[in-house]
Amino acid sequence: MNKLLIISGVVLILLVILYILLVKLVNHDPKDMQLISDTVYDLSTKNRLIDSDTARDKFLSSTGGTILSYVYLEPADRTKQVANAKDATLIEQGGAWSIKIAYNGVPTLKINTLNGIETVQLPVIPYQKWTALTIVREGRRFDIYYNGELVASKRPSAYVRIELASISAGSTNMRGKITNIYIARRSYNRSDIAQIYTNTSDTRGKPYVTEKIVPKLGCPSGLFCSIVSTPPENPYKRWQTQYS
Repeated sequence: MNKLLIISGVVLILLVILYILLVKLVNHDPKDMQLISDTVYDLSTKNRLIDSDTARDKFLSSTGGTILSYVYLEPADRTKQVANAKDATLIEQGGAWSIKIAYNGVPTLKINTLNGIETVQLPVIPYQKWTALTIVREGRRFDIYYNGELVASKRPSAYVRIELASISAGSTNMRGKITNIYIARRSYNRSDIAQIYTNTSDTRGKPYVTEKIVPKLGCPSGLFCSIVSTPPENPYKRWQTQYS
């Protein structure tokens, strides 16, 4: 009898350990964070970053979602911005949600819920510097991260309206670029996001980019239009570019 109890106890412990390992494997599957595009897009025109099916299934799903991208903002003509008095679009998913930037540089997260539009003001994104922008949705709540740090959180009074719309970035009154767009069908926590930020950028916070560049017209002075090669994983290995 005692021997049977011991065997049953050992089997139970092994089953518990197996369950824990399976849960960790599912929740930390490296494949769930998908690199959608490493193209450098010009933000002075509207660019479709993620198709509508992927955006709906992975970000607006019942399990939550995470979007990470790198943005580099340039100061625009303030005179024209004041005259137009129209917010610039940094990123949006149709009419479901968006991040708009006012003429004074202050971004706002707008969420179209079942009760109407709700907003939360975000910290200013630095100009002429790469910033890892992460948007996390878990249930009603939206969390915004800059460079792996939580900067704003909003839990609307109702759920976001689900619609079949692609995720796009940029508008005619926006200046800058966006690249390295990732998406995952689960809500990442702070430590996950900090780790991804560390793994996808160098020590100065600059993302590793490829040669695929999509400027609006030619290559305006000051924009990131030169060909850049990605360094090897080991920083102590020698690597070369076309300029070395």
